[in-house]
Amino acid sequence: MQGWIKLHRKLWDSWIWKDARLRWWLDLLLLANHKPNTVMVNGRRMRIDVGEHLTSEVKLAARWEVDRKRVRRFFRDLEADGMISLDKNFKTGTRVRITNYALYQHFYDQEGTADATANATANGTAKEQQTPHKQEVKNDKNEENEKNEKIFLKAQPPAAAGKKESSIPSLQEVKDYCKAEGKSIDAEQFYYYYEALGWQSGRSQIKNWRAAVSAWERNGNSGSKNKDSVTNYDELL
Repeated sequence: MQGWIKLHRKLWDSWIWKDARLRWWLDLLLLANHKPNTVMVNGRRMRIDVGEHLTSEVKLAARWEVDRKRVRRFFRDLEADGMISLDKNFKTGTRVRITNYALYQHFYDQEGTADATANATANGTAKEQQTPHKQEVKNDKNEENEKNEKIFLKAQPPAAAGKKESSIPSLQEVKDYCKAEGKSIDAEQFYYYYEALGWQSGRSQIKNWRAAVSAWERNGNSGSKNKDSVTNYDELL
């Protein structure tokens, strides 16, 4: 794997900057797709989009030389902060989706620049262009940076932008989310269960109900209470 990624300076303000697992987060950013591709998994074709990576807790545990439980806890922390979302499937593995990956990498900007350069060269106009004054180049660059900064801030997840999303959803929000993300759970059962608990998990208030939906799905939404029934597929997750 070759190439590079962009890192925003706001990473300094994130909790993960001072966390010992920072290297793992950077590794996920580097592993994520920079363009869509299709892979074969157990005889099935799967499309992996920009900002996604198909892996498993077992594979990452071996890659990072740690226990699998630490990888799982790391995923939970990232999900709770809205930095990633996970789609787990016993037959295909774990799809890690980096939040707003394409936006942070400014892929649209790269493509536009590449197209403009190619057109200028093809038309023979590149040599005819006059070299702008250094001050003009600097001003243009500053304007571009300010524009990108505004776009970045506008698309920040609620926690990063300083606005906290309500941790208590409506039943319709839960239904819409499960339908959009293809969650195979009973949305009403999930909603009324946590509604009765005051939207708490143990003694802690649930901060990210979407992550709770994923956890609910992982912990056996099919109705089976026998967790050992999925051990044949366990290493895929």
